[in-house]
Amino acid sequence: MKGAAGSGIEPDQPLLEAICSDVDAYYSACVARHGATPRGVDWSCEATQGLRFVQLMKLCDASAPFSLNDIGCGYGALVPFLAARFASCEIDYLGIDLSHAMISRARRRFAGPLRRFSVAAESPRVADYSVASGIMNVNVGYSRAAWESYVRAMLQRMFATSRRGFAVNFLQAAAHETLEGDPIDTRLYRTTPDDWAAYCEQAFAADVELIGNYGMKEFTLLVRRASDAAAVGGDPIPRTSVARSFPSQTARHGASVERAVDVLISSRGHASPARLERACAVLRQHAPLHWVERPGVRPFWAVTRYADIVAMETRSGEFAAGPRTYLASEASEAVLQRVTGKPQLVRSLTEMDPPDHGVYRAIIQGAFAPPALREMEVWLSQWAAEIVDRMAARGGRSDFAADVAMPFTFRVIGRMLGTPEADDIRLARLAQAFVGAEDSQRRLAETPGDTMRMAMLALRDYFEALVADRRAHPRDDLATLIANAMPHGEAMPHYELISYFILLVTAGHDTTALALAGGLEALLAEPEQMARLRGQPELLDAAIEEMLRWTTPVRHFMRTALCDTEVGGRPIRAGDALALFFHSANRDEAVFADAGAFRIDRSPNPHIAFGRGPHICMGLQLARMQMRALFAELLRQTERIELAGRVRRVQSQFMSGVSTLPVRIVFRGSHNAAAESGLSASP
Repeated sequence: MKGAAGSGIEPDQPLLEAICSDVDAYYSACVARHGATPRGVDWSCEATQGLRFVQLMKLCDASAPFSLNDIGCGYGALVPFLAARFASCEIDYLGIDLSHAMISRARRRFAGPLRRFSVAAESPRVADYSVASGIMNVNVGYSRAAWESYVRAMLQRMFATSRRGFAVNFLQAAAHETLEGDPIDTRLYRTTPDDWAAYCEQAFAADVELIGNYGMKEFTLLVRRASDAAAVGGDPIPRTSVARSFPSQTARHGASVERAVDVLISSRGHASPARLERACAVLRQHAPLHWVERPGVRPFWAVTRYADIVAMETRSGEFAAGPRTYLASEASEAVLQRVTGKPQLVRSLTEMDPPDHGVYRAIIQGAFAPPALREMEVWLSQWAAEIVDRMAARGGRSDFAADVAMPFTFRVIGRMLGTPEADDIRLARLAQAFVGAEDSQRRLAETPGDTMRMAMLALRDYFEALVADRRAHPRDDLATLIANAMPHGEAMPHYELISYFILLVTAGHDTTALALAGGLEALLAEPEQMARLRGQPELLDAAIEEMLRWTTPVRHFMRTALCDTEVGGRPIRAGDALALFFHSANRDEAVFADAGAFRIDRSPNPHIAFGRGPHICMGLQLARMQMRALFAELLRQTERIELAGRVRRVQSQFMSGVSTLPVRIVFRGSHNAAAESGLSASP
């Protein structure tokens, strides 16, 4: 990446002064009304300072002097912490809280040199570090564009005037949660921490991390120059034992490996492709089989190398899919177990082992066999043409992920099940909440566990009614097959019955929808690949395989060792849990040449996006058919597709991918005239 230090839009000085004036007024009003600072803005809460920036300060030698530019909320950022820990530090101030009263209070508290400077009239000296505290998500009533221009300029200045890097604190709690009728607008989430992490990754040739502060609704973004990041050996987050990993590798690369694990098991990590790829590369190289212990999560092995994952999946007699199939917090597991009284919230094919797995899989396997799928090809082509026609009717502008990929794939599985199209939106919403509960935009409740519980109960009620109908009035659909199945010669138990339906509406559409949206995003990011596909449509099948490798919507499954065994030459104990990270395997440099590049003609392409072994996805050919039908129709009807807004990804470490993909499409022939008419009519 090329550095962008010193470039970009300079902040507007009148805007900055107005912001400062409003913030001072707000601060004073809060103190006068409540006798304390607002919890969300957290201006000068001394108790949190050591925790907030300990990630940065652990990189400093407390006995040696260093200089720091405090660019942000002024007095509340670091003065109490630095006064107690680093008396020889020199601080310069720039940013929101520029009042003389605040600077005077800081001078009284801090013994070291203290200097104030103006963003427009004077640049800060080049310091060891720059720090900004708690302003990045606050919008004080100005336009988003103006606010983001100010923040971009501030980040660029921080990077340009720091030798080693900078830290930014992001607030996640909103001031208006405790203060109503405030004199200014304090809305948060106008720009998320992930947005700014992605911006820094693109703008600076640096190491970027987004680290959660335990026990607080905030995150710290660390941006360190690449040379400094490689040299730093301190571990920014307290860890528990890693004795069961590679001892020699852990000794040399412990901090980087542990940071990589944090990204890998974080829902936010999977929403940031660049950070995820770097983390997976670190683990594949230094700790491909790594024992993970984190507070609130039962310990497990993280498996990130292709060869190890394939070997495990083909040794089903040594590894079980249950009772722990997904990585989740202990709190979430407890909530879900209270719903069913069982180890898992559902027990479908993905959670089953022999002999049940083969028996239950056979119930509907015929519907996914080639003869049955061939009968769908004509309808699938017609449905693809219809959904592209709908895009044209909207004027060529749409969110491809939400308006095209989701309804297209859900109607396919809905038609097979026999559910009415009128129910698609509701069922898709519940299905997405069930598998993506970590994502705030998919949640039905405040916590992931409660979201999964609510989604499960709503789906249960829907499918109980569907089962009753199909038992009374059988039809030629999957719902009838499942409702009347007799595994092991007996009626299917209620728990497994409802689980079967939930599997079909989750795995049956969300995975393919994410692959479609992610595949198109990859083509838009690589225009030469899109141009080649348009010129050589015979490459479509190979392109679809590359899209599947590239997106790998299902990021992991877990397995439990049934006996003492080994993986990759490392001993595994009976009862150990192992998380198999398929996305990492599909980027393994030992298997895929130029693994970090999206190439539509990649061959061979032995990706494992559908898994491997007995649990390989039953609907893999149907997924390929859907992708082929829709992309063939897009290539046929469109002249050009352009990105028309910000891409968003699902924040989930189980199933992730592109969830928002705004596009602008230029159609061929009559469709283009319709699209132009729609565009001209839009405001």
